[in-house]
Parts: sequence; C-alpha cells; structure tokens
Amino acid sequence: MSSAKSADGAATKGRPSGHRGWVVCDPAGYPYAWYRSDQATEPATAMALLEPDPLLRQQMTDAGWSVRVGSGVDLALGAELTKATA
Repeated sequence: MSSAKSADGAATKGRPSGHRGWVVCDPAGYPYAWYRSDQATEPATAMALLEPDPLLRQQMTDAGWSVRVGSGVDLALGAELTKATA
C-alpha cells in the first residue's frame, strides 16, 4: 500500500493514496461531516474541527463517534440512507 504524497511529493504518513478527506460518523455509523485532507491531516484533527472542546469531544468519542477516510460523496449517500430508513 502506498502513502499519499504531500505538496512537495513526500509520502504523508497515515493517509492512503487517493485520500480525499475525513468523514466523521455518528454512533450509528452514518456520515455526519466531511473535511478535506488539507483541513485535517489526521482523524483526531477532523474530530477537533467538528467539536473544539476536548471534554465534549472525548464524550462524543466515548459515545461511539468515529472518523474514517472518505469523500464528501459519503455525506450524500448517508443522507439518502437516513431518508430511506426514517
């Protein structure tokens, strides 16, 4: 598996090739927010963008909120799933 490249062409640790960003998912696993890879370089940064307060962020993580590699398209797909199950 190759690593993504930074602007200077160096491999970027923790980001797979073709990385488009981070999807923050709610405890049920549905996409809730998306951040470009230039906004957040790692999952913890993406979670901090969503919830700046460290105590609240820890509560969210403990409750099952998670971050995974993904694209903004995941938000649209998640919205369709939410409507279909509502």
